[in-house]
Amino acid sequence: FFIIHAMNLGQYSLAMAVLAVIGWILVTVVVVMIDPAAAGGLGFGYFYASLFFAVMTSLALLGLLWRRIFVRQQSITTQVLVALRQGILLAVAVTGSFLLLSFGLLSLLNALLLIALLAAIEFFAHRDFPRSSSQIS
Repeated sequence: FFIIHAMNLGQYSLAMAVLAVIGWILVTVVVVMIDPAAAGGLGFGYFYASLFFAVMTSLALLGLLWRRIFVRQQSITTQVLVALRQGILLAVAVTGSFLLLSFGLLSLLNALLLIALLAAIEFFAHRDFPRSSSQIS
């Protein structure tokens, strides 16, 4: 949060784009280079961590772009923070779904419970989000 105030929007967007590319490179390296049978839990941990990182940065950047185009009444700082929070929640949904799938636990009920949990977190985070915040230049 504090580093966001030290950057302008262009610097933040560039940093997030670079981090997203690095994240997807990490996912590719893990998928191509690591044998899941030999690596065990550590290999799966690397995969899910890199997947979370890649999805989170990509969706936060896309969310910010969406908010800059369609939600212009919010300050830039608010747009950045909301897009980042929603990117994290969506990355938890994607990564959690893959994790449940890998354990054979992904069912309609479990998917709906995961979505309901994340929707509740978003609802309460949105409700308690500060209405006034400083703006990034």
